Amino acid sequence: MYKPFKIDLLSIPNFWTTYYIHGLATHPEIEFRLRPDPIYHSFNYLNRFVLKITSEESEKLVLLDLDDPTERHFTYHHQFDHIFLSQKRKDWKYPSEWKYHALYPHFPIRSFKMFSIQGIRMFHPSRLFRNLREFKAIFRQKPLWLTELNEKSVVDKGYIFYKRTLWRNLPAENMLSARFLDVCHRLGFKVEGGLSRIVDNYRTGIEQIDKYVIRVRLSRLDYIKKTLRSEVCFNTPSINGACSWRMGEYLAMDKPIISTPIKVEMPEGLHYLEVSDDPDLFEVQVEELLLNPKNFRNLSNRNVFLQKIHPVAQIDYILETIGLR
Repeated sequence: MYKPFKIDLLSIPNFWTTYYIHGLATHPEIEFRLRPDPIYHSFNYLNRFVLKITSEESEKLVLLDLDDPTERHFTYHHQFDHIFLSQKRKDWKYPSEWKYHALYPHFPIRSFKMFSIQGIRMFHPSRLFRNLREFKAIFRQKPLWLTELNEKSVVDKGYIFYKRTLWRNLPAENMLSARFLDVCHRLGFKVEGGLSRIVDNYRTGIEQIDKYVIRVRLSRLDYIKKTLRSEVCFNTPSINGACSWRMGEYLAMDKPIISTPIKVEMPEGLHYLEVSDDPDLFEVQVEELLLNPKNFRNLSNRNVFLQKIHPVAQIDYILETIGLR
């Protein structure tokens, strides 16, 4: 079968980039090849990778960067024809603005293609423990097709599941998460989840937050099952205003979403209910939304996910943006 696009992977990405690797490897019009280039050695095994995209008309050098917003992004404009950022801030001014483009929500998925890309490097003694940990983490991911799971799931009325990481450097977001759980409890919802700690002994010293700290580790399947049961899902930005993996998972599962203001660029047509991140307004607005279930009707993002956020759809968007389609 003729494939009009040849895409060479010039650096070796890490396991957290599987969403886009899956899109590249399964796209019906792409011949996807691993061609590591020593010039891009410094990009190896990171949350960003370099592609050479070739069509009959032209050739483009493209960087995909999935890291949280960082000033490092400003240094790429001399090296690449186009730069795609999964966390492109709305309020930041980028140099050579026309080169910078937004990618959309994503999350790690199970991708056996990644194991073949990593190859023998996975078993190098100097990195064996870390690599096996990453291998296990990705193998535990469920397949992408959470939308299919959604069709078979039943929402549990009056049940809310919310779980996120307790971050040392995100005190405002930690407090908003605790306040969201406070409102849910106050309104009589059956609530599961809480704030999980990366460091086992970390607590904020703020009782309103620390009472929700949990040590229980959920399997990936349990996390998905509980999220599918939840009547509504809640989202807050992550480090430097990044959009968390949770947002991508919520969209894939087609869940109604309440979110504080999203600070990175998102696809047009996305449906969610925005609440203020001002502590004086937040609880009042969340309570008003939760008290009226009609607010969550017509919030489906299934079409947006399939047309703009699905891995293959995002690869199509990349090809169109750089002028090869």
